[in-house]
Amino acid sequence: AMRRSELVALNREDLAFADDGVTITIRRSKTDKTGKGEQVAIARTRTEFCAVAALEEWLAHVPPSGPIFLAADRLKRMQPRQVATIAKRWAAHAGFPAIDIGAHSLRRGCITSMFEAGADLKSLMQHSRHKTVDIAMGYVQAKRAQQNPAIKLIAI
Repeated sequence: AMRRSELVALNREDLAFADDGVTITIRRSKTDKTGKGEQVAIARTRTEFCAVAALEEWLAHVPPSGPIFLAADRLKRMQPRQVATIAKRWAAHAGFPAIDIGAHSLRRGCITSMFEAGADLKSLMQHSRHKTVDIAMGYVQAKRAQQNPAIKLIAI
């Protein structure tokens, strides 16, 4: 549930791996202007889709310190706008319309998936680092509307 600017700003030094997952320190974000830093954890799932295992595999291909995500020339840090390009490319490979995908889709998708899995709003906000309920609810309102049993009662 990271913003694209937070994702590309990550350095190896911001990661702390453990047997059960990884803790990521986000040094500065849209809602942390003073740079106090915030931490998020990602659990190791030990499945073929484990984000922690994928991150560990990725780290084998980048320098041992500094930026985690490098531009195509492998000399400088990736720019936030490149996250959308990559997300669109992989969405198209997976059969999704690339036009519907953006960098924010990663954040929105994570929050929506946690909501669908039954996470409570407080836990969602803790993970996404939203400061207000109204903003966090914007991510789940559409899904909530689709789940409303009343819409099934309307005959078209």
